[in-house]
Amino acid sequence: MKRTVFTLLLAVSVVLSGREYLLSTQELDIYGTAAAYEGRVFILHGTKDGIVPRWCSERYQETYGERSEFILVEDENHMITRRKEEVVGRTVSFFENAFPRTPKA
Repeated sequence: MKRTVFTLLLAVSVVLSGREYLLSTQELDIYGTAAAYEGRVFILHGTKDGIVPRWCSERYQETYGERSEFILVEDENHMITRRKEEVVGRTVSFFENAFPRTPKA
């Protein structure tokens, strides 16, 4: 009995703190925080992403401006499961261009 009550109280605590966390995230200025980053940014977004709306990625692109590269990946979901090789290739290319290797002395 004691274990059941403890488990129930723990579950209620997690649900309430999870709810509070989710509510607090609604007040975060994520784009303002992102704007403080001054480096280059690579944004990939699948056209069939059912988790993050496309406008969120577009807003990040606006936030970063010319420092960002925004790629829409046709027929791809949030987890990039269909066109992995293409996406990996584009990502590697971005990093190679953004951070070129310096020759060793």
